[in-house]
Amino acid sequence: MKKQSSVKTAFIAPWVAPLRIWGLSALMACVLLWLITHFAMESSEKEWLNQSREKSATLASGYRSQVEDSIDQIEQLSWFIAFMHAQGIRAEMLQQIIEKLPARNAFNPLYTDAQGKVLVARLTSAIGLSVKDSRCFRHHQTFKSLDLYINALEDGVGPFAGRKVIRLSRRLNDRDGNFDGVVSITLLPEDLLKFGGDNELTMGDGIGLRFADGQWLTKKKLGSQRPIDEQSLDIASVQGDQMFSSTIDGRPALIGWSKLQSFPISAFVSIDRSNAMRVHADAEHVYHLIRYAGTSLIIAICFACGLLHWRRKERALREQQVRNTFRIAVDGAREELYMVSLSASHDRTTRSYRIEDCNGQAARMAGRDREQLIGRLLDEVLMTGGRDDVNAFLGDAFDKEFAEAELRLQRGDKLRWYQCRAVRADLGLAVTLRDITDLKDKEQQLKDLALSDALTRLPNRRWIQQNLPQLIDESRQQGSRFAVLFIDLDNFKIINDTLGHQAGDEFLRLVAAKLRESVRKHDYVLRLGGDEFMVLLREIDDINIALKIGAHLLHKLHTVEPLSGDASLRARASVGLALYPDDADDADSLIQAADIAMYESKHAGKDRVTRYTQDMHRHLTDRIALENALQNAVTGGQLALYLQPRAFTESGKLAGFEALLRWHHPQQGLISPQRFIPIAEESTLIVEIGNWVAEHACMIIADWRERGLPVYPISINVSPKQLLGSDFRRHLKRCLEDYRVQPTQIALELTESVMIGDDRSVQQELEELEALGLQLMIDDFGTGYSSLALLHRLNVDVLKIDQSFVQNLSPDSESFVLCQAMIQLAQSLGITTVAEGVETVQQLRLLWLLGCDEIQGYLASPPVPAKLSEDWLHGAQFFNPLKQPGDAR
Repeated sequence: MKKQSSVKTAFIAPWVAPLRIWGLSALMACVLLWLITHFAMESSEKEWLNQSREKSATLASGYRSQVEDSIDQIEQLSWFIAFMHAQGIRAEMLQQIIEKLPARNAFNPLYTDAQGKVLVARLTSAIGLSVKDSRCFRHHQTFKSLDLYINALEDGVGPFAGRKVIRLSRRLNDRDGNFDGVVSITLLPEDLLKFGGDNELTMGDGIGLRFADGQWLTKKKLGSQRPIDEQSLDIASVQGDQMFSSTIDGRPALIGWSKLQSFPISAFVSIDRSNAMRVHADAEHVYHLIRYAGTSLIIAICFACGLLHWRRKERALREQQVRNTFRIAVDGAREELYMVSLSASHDRTTRSYRIEDCNGQAARMAGRDREQLIGRLLDEVLMTGGRDDVNAFLGDAFDKEFAEAELRLQRGDKLRWYQCRAVRADLGLAVTLRDITDLKDKEQQLKDLALSDALTRLPNRRWIQQNLPQLIDESRQQGSRFAVLFIDLDNFKIINDTLGHQAGDEFLRLVAAKLRESVRKHDYVLRLGGDEFMVLLREIDDINIALKIGAHLLHKLHTVEPLSGDASLRARASVGLALYPDDADDADSLIQAADIAMYESKHAGKDRVTRYTQDMHRHLTDRIALENALQNAVTGGQLALYLQPRAFTESGKLAGFEALLRWHHPQQGLISPQRFIPIAEESTLIVEIGNWVAEHACMIIADWRERGLPVYPISINVSPKQLLGSDFRRHLKRCLEDYRVQPTQIALELTESVMIGDDRSVQQELEELEALGLQLMIDDFGTGYSSLALLHRLNVDVLKIDQSFVQNLSPDSESFVLCQAMIQLAQSLGITTVAEGVETVQQLRLLWLLGCDEIQGYLASPPVPAKLSEDWLHGAQFFNPLKQPGDAR
């Protein structure tokens, strides 16, 4: 009985440790897995909530900007009508202006007298109707404010009868300040609900506009025909943050809002919480699957490990104490250990090694018991088909007493990497093998990451440096050709500045995907960095095929949907094409050739494919040489100022001058500004040159004054780069003080793009320059878009009508109508007009009839050196007066 108890205890004892260890390990691993998945689900939920809140705030800001743009257009139209009314323009002329409004505009303007009678309307059927009982008319009768007033929803009249409309109105006063009528512009609510970000909203989301007093102007819920319940919004929480949580029709929602800057209205965008958390719900389902599958796997692994543990424990109890101690030490090692002996002749070609002993790891990896391995040849156990490498490695160790190598061995159905070491011993060799497959895989992953772009996952510039030379060698050996397309996006900076860097990154990913799907499978698409990509077209024998593929890529880029819905933000690119070996026979030269061709595409108008030619390289070399020479032009005394006069249109007498820069190159002679000004603009040289022009213009005026000559104002052209900081303003102010020049004697000519730019620092500089007393002139007016409010705010003094409108000027031309509109606009704002490029008497007479104040062009004089202009200072007469005494215009 006692013996039976001892046997039972001996049988149970090996189970105790495995059960305790693997049971506890399974429990801890399961608890850890459940905790990790729990916190991961909570983190995922918080992350998606935060992203959705930020998304609602971003969409609300975008919706607010869209509504502001629409209201700003309406405000400018109402201000224009009010201004025309104040100028005494007749209703018939206003009616003609209203009828010429673009048909695509959704708003409907009405112009009424003090009794509420409609005098002007887009639809003639509304003329004569009375709106004196309308809410907006009664409001403006009561209140004297001339600001634009936004009315709440009310019943429409005329073509909008039976529908709710929004009226934006402005009070009209007579010359004594008394109420003299109303100009109102009618909108349908849905016109303000056409949000460009609708593609980011789904069923159950909503948008709306609300007054500051809490009254809703308009709103809608996606997927529902009925309006959003007003009581469903937590209005009291709309105090500081631009995003908050609330409910829409009883459903939780994430709400973003943004207040319009100029009007007491806030834009709201709500995202249904279930929509926002849909991705999280999918992730949560995955986490549950991971939790249950992981628990099952942990239990199975621990059970299997416990079973193996028990077998080892049982076997260890039967072995000898010394053997058991040694076995525990070597079996716990991660490496496979083999003791082998030389079992054949000493001829190196016929050597083989027999296993004398091995550890537990070796037996497990072989899938056999240790006893089954002893006596077998090592190369038969380790691999199938890789014996030569193993035998060579063991031979080196036997001859040199030590060897170490990394070998790739076939173990079963898997090919794995091992770090192998062999040491010479009395019996033979002690061989250890350590599985380093995971380490090798990580090294390969790091190598792949180093050779790929993190944003687009395309191969990067380092990949090109490593692989392009190999591709060139292969093509040289095979006698084949391939093409390189250097692609630079034309409008990426606009997208980045307009929509932000996050949208810019998304745009680059879309472009990368479109390029990858548009080329052949054996071609390569790479990202060099920024907005630069490259495509390697392999096996291209005909340059025309490469050009067609380049054009195909441009067409495919045009199909990338713009992120904001703005068609002007579609993907466009300039592409340079170089062919190996026609254009270059090494990697750097080939890339440089494609890069040069790309820049030629940009200079030729962008959005096109240009083939590299040797002339391009010569042109680039000449341009670099010209840029280097331009750097010495200022200090070398090679620059000069020419003056072109402006003459009064009616009298033909001198009105002032425009300073024009000229460059006298020592070898090339007089270089056209069209050649060197763009080079200066692309570098920082334009700032230094601009300072030189400002100082020499002051020097010319000071010289006239000191010599007793009459002084006429001189205008100088200012580059946008000169306004990026305060250096130019300080330099100009110092020049005015040093040469004692009055600010009224210097005028600044700026392009429309500078005047209407979004850069607040530039606008601040313009205001500071204006505060110095300098005149502001808009050059090339009519080629851009200038806001009436901006012209008024900056107190622009002169509008210079671009010569493109003057060249084809005739009584029945479109240029005549455009010039008339620009001159009338300037007159209404008290701004002087100058027509550029006047060359004929007919152009002069038409401009005089239109009321243009001054002209500039070859009819008066071409630009001349400053010294020659002194002959005009004593009352020059450039042409005979057009208006004689007693004549009527």
